[in-house]
Amino acid sequence: MTIVDRSSKIILSMLQDNLLNNALKIFVCYGIKQSTMDDIARACGISKKTLYSHFENKAEIVDAAIINVVEKIHLTYENNILNCKNAIEETLSLLHNFECACKQLNFRMLMDLERYYYKKPPERQG
Repeated sequence: MTIVDRSSKIILSMLQDNLLNNALKIFVCYGIKQSTMDDIARACGISKKTLYSHFENKAEIVDAAIINVVEKIHLTYENNILNCKNAIEETLSLLHNFECACKQLNFRMLMDLERYYYKKPPERQG
């Protein structure tokens, strides 16, 4: 892999991270259902064509944004645990991380997520 290839991947990763962060802000502000691809593109400072070159549709952005948030929360939790000296510090760290994660989301967004994007797992047989 050349330096140019690595640079391109890093820039693409940064762009995608920016897209997902801005999409999450839009989802939190307006709810997922009310948010449009236009809103997301405008918040990112890009055209809708550029947005569609990265994501096929809004559902794909929703999936990627939620996965991105969960991964960041998990990484933050793991990093904080490494610095804890005992179980009490770990518990307090976990509670603090949970509180920060909850502040990133809002009720309307979570309701839209459940109502329009949640795929119920199939029932188990016997």
